[in-house]
Amino acid sequence: MKILTWNINHRIGKKKIPIEMADALASLSPDIIVLTEYVQGPSHDRFLNDLKSNGFSYRRLSEFKEQQNRIFIASRMLLKDGDIKAPTDIIEAVRCNALHVTIPQIDLNILGLRMPLPMNAVQKKSWWDWVTDVAERNQGHPFIYLGDFNTDISTKGPNGWRQITKLKENGWNHALPKDGASWWMRRNGVIFANKLDHAFFSKKLSVRNAEYITESSGYIFVKKPGELKPKAMSDHAVLLVEFDVKP
Repeated sequence: MKILTWNINHRIGKKKIPIEMADALASLSPDIIVLTEYVQGPSHDRFLNDLKSNGFSYRRLSEFKEQQNRIFIASRMLLKDGDIKAPTDIIEAVRCNALHVTIPQIDLNILGLRMPLPMNAVQKKSWWDWVTDVAERNQGHPFIYLGDFNTDISTKGPNGWRQITKLKENGWNHALPKDGASWWMRRNGVIFANKLDHAFFSKKLSVRNAEYITESSGYIFVKKPGELKPKAMSDHAVLLVEFDVKP
């Protein structure tokens, strides 16, 4: 099976969905799609219809709050609402940037996430405490965490890469691509590549391959600073992971 996550850089609804986005995602042949920074709006009608035409008949959307990005999950298989809810006492955006669904056909749990920014150190710790607590309670189930964690290997401090290391030490398989990155920034003329989008799989699942994808079949998901390519659909690459559910 294939699952992907992609930050579509919707900027709290200020951007329109590119008309080719559904076909671009379908070109990667995923079974499950998890989008972050998604905001429902008029430009999404064609996108949703095109997704359905490509076989993604089942969809779920995280909680709605004005001026907040959300999580969108689409699947070729029946989706049901999960019972895991993000806490309400960190910042308002946390609840909108988390979505738990289940796929009964294969007994799979999926938690789509985005670490909302800005948050101070105390708020980030509370967010990570919740993430690691849910991980600990669900490591015995077929379970996938994925999305934009806004955390790169260079992110220092107690709320940075140490937290991802903790998830790995607790038995979660970090499906980190060997090559590439998911987001780039230019600072003082220097381009920095960052791996901000991640996926974690419980022991009940087996990861075959993981890769960051910048373009596919002529569709440009993202382009690095300075690249002479047609306009990209987002500022993040797609993270695509192929996996199996263990018997």
